Amino acid sequence: MSAGKTTFVLVGHAESDAAGLTKAIKKLLGDVPVEAVDDESTLTPLLAPQNVLLINRVLDYGFPTASGIELVKELRAGENIPAMMIISDAKDAQTKAVEAGALPGFGKKDAGTELMKQRLRAAMGR
Repeated sequence: MSAGKTTFVLVGHAESDAAGLTKAIKKLLGDVPVEAVDDESTLTPLLAPQNVLLINRVLDYGFPTASGIELVKELRAGENIPAMMIISDAKDAQTKAVEAGALPGFGKKDAGTELMKQRLRAAMGR
């Protein structure tokens, strides 16, 4: 990860979902850095203001909570807060995520779309 350059961090996604999201991000934005993490210890070094966390709505093992929205709340209370958004097709999850301090996200069905591109660019420029 380069200092000052945005890295998109896929948090708590299944391997196949992470691969699909990585492909969509690179298709829309070019050769940008993308990292997939599935536990808190791997996430911690990537918590930097220039990065963008794309957090799964439901987290598996490896995180202090099973809820992506709760993780947003916990991270918002810390320092060096990166941009965050929830990746979920559930509209209520998107609403709750924004209320918790995340940027508007998108669903997996939106991968590769103009909506995804707009949301990612907005997160990079915040």
